Amino acid sequence: MDAAAFVQRHRRALIAIVGAVAALLFLLLLILTYGWAHLRGPLERHFSRELGRPVTIGALRRVDHSFFSPEIQIGNMHVVQPDWVGGGDMIIVRHATVQLPLLPLLLGQVHPRSVTIDGLTVALVRRDMVHANWKGFPKPGQASRWLQHVIIRNGVLTFDDRKRDHQLTASIAADDRGFVVAGKGKLAGHPSTIRLIGRPLVGAAWPFRLDYRSTIASATLVGRADHPLDLRHFGARAEGWTDNLKHLDLLIEAGLPGSQPAHAIADIRRDRPAWTIKDLRLHVGRSNFEGNLTVTKVAGRSKLDGALTSTALDFDDLSSNEGLARAAAKRAATGPRLFPDTQIHLEHMQRTDGSVRFDIQRLLFKRPSVFQGIMTTLTLDHGILTADPFFVRMATGGISGFARVRHQAGTPLLTLDLKLRNARIEEPMGDAASGPLAAQLRLEGSGRTIREALAHADGTIGVVGGTGVINRRAALFLGADAGRAMFEGKDQTTGLRCAIGHFRVKNGLATADTLILDTAVSRSDGSGTIDLGTEQLAFSLPGRPKLEHAVRLDVPVRVDGTLSEPDIEPKTLPHTIGTFFKLIGNAIAGSNGTPAPDADCTGLAVQALH
Repeated sequence: MDAAAFVQRHRRALIAIVGAVAALLFLLLLILTYGWAHLRGPLERHFSRELGRPVTIGALRRVDHSFFSPEIQIGNMHVVQPDWVGGGDMIIVRHATVQLPLLPLLLGQVHPRSVTIDGLTVALVRRDMVHANWKGFPKPGQASRWLQHVIIRNGVLTFDDRKRDHQLTASIAADDRGFVVAGKGKLAGHPSTIRLIGRPLVGAAWPFRLDYRSTIASATLVGRADHPLDLRHFGARAEGWTDNLKHLDLLIEAGLPGSQPAHAIADIRRDRPAWTIKDLRLHVGRSNFEGNLTVTKVAGRSKLDGALTSTALDFDDLSSNEGLARAAAKRAATGPRLFPDTQIHLEHMQRTDGSVRFDIQRLLFKRPSVFQGIMTTLTLDHGILTADPFFVRMATGGISGFARVRHQAGTPLLTLDLKLRNARIEEPMGDAASGPLAAQLRLEGSGRTIREALAHADGTIGVVGGTGVINRRAALFLGADAGRAMFEGKDQTTGLRCAIGHFRVKNGLATADTLILDTAVSRSDGSGTIDLGTEQLAFSLPGRPKLEHAVRLDVPVRVDGTLSEPDIEPKTLPHTIGTFFKLIGNAIAGSNGTPAPDADCTGLAVQALH
């Protein structure tokens, strides 16, 4: 069937359809030209449906006589706050004049050419992570490309962030010369000011500058948004400074910890849902970090990826003055501790995943330390934080392995699998002994801090000191060879064959199943425990001499105190007339026993480290 035949056959139907469309277009033109007031109800219902809350328009009328580009006046438009706010309006527009080209309206599109507002009130409120009254609102974007003029007079913005204890009241003004938001407020009770300036709210690319100042945290952003007020797509040079990174986090919400005073500068780019941070330079106290990060939000979760390098890190810089004071008070109450009281719970990171590589090239301490640097990759996946690989560089040797914190519910579970290799005995022992040192630690325990988790840990600990030298007088003393020990020079040395300890750990109590100190002149086979919770030592080290004709004096050697401050008793042989005569008596009696055999150092070392 050709077109002519089709038209002839359906001529009446086609005429009816064309007539109906023409009538509808004519009726729409009449409404749009003379009956704008009749659109108030449909517009209220449309905006209420789009915004999810009641919208009322007090007046709607046409105020010009141009057919193709009418000017519409809107009076007393109110957008109600969500119910959880407790009443009031989120947006009030007292008077607004909008110029709308007619042709796009006929096609179902709204392309305003100019907007003039006199009397604008915007009240932003956030209660917590879930409740923010701007959620669900359409974002500024490409609609601005149709605008040729935006005028705002007598505008007021209020901001009440109850989650971050942040309040602001600012004026809003816009015209053909530019856009300005300026005002004052409080950040965690401290006075603050804000000033945002930008080009007119028309066109595409929109340069801007934001300055925020307070006594606890300040920031400056100089950048360009893809469209006016488009916070979803912009790039900027960002700079921030603060007395405490936790205070700066009130502004940027990145989960930053408490710290010493800090200064940061970086190039940032946001293309929702991703943030890209390049050329970050962060100084905290006397520590520093440089690197790049990306943060992407997907399905309500934040995913991080990046690499950070530090040429100097003092862990104390990652604590505020208040935190350092609390730590000092705890040390005063409990005494010095070896195990850190670092928090390991992940309650505030349950919606964060990702991987960040760290290269800490130099560690700073208040006192000399064998620890020099750290290299690791931190991976966080649905409440499981893993440091793997994990390497600590020491003055001699290093610690390698992995650490993991599992905190998906309840109390965090800490898992440690660490090896010490190529270290030296003299690092912990000083001049008393020297030789190679190795260790193996496999522990798992629950707690909100490292110290608390170790206090409840199960697992094994193995320590091996290899062939070296030891103070001869101390070795004779440990072997109960008192006759020689009393007259030995204090600077003489003898061979160290091995020093080996292997501990079974149950609920934080490490019990030695092997504890041997084997030298060329003596052998000690000890026993005892280490309480990982209190770090309390309780060792007994009975010894036997290896040399012939030893004159024994059994003086039990005990090691008490703590890992940080061990206490060895007795510290030396008692130089009394009674001791002297007892030695003479033992020599005359001749009951000195068989010299002690060498320990199987190789076999015991293998067992201790596996």
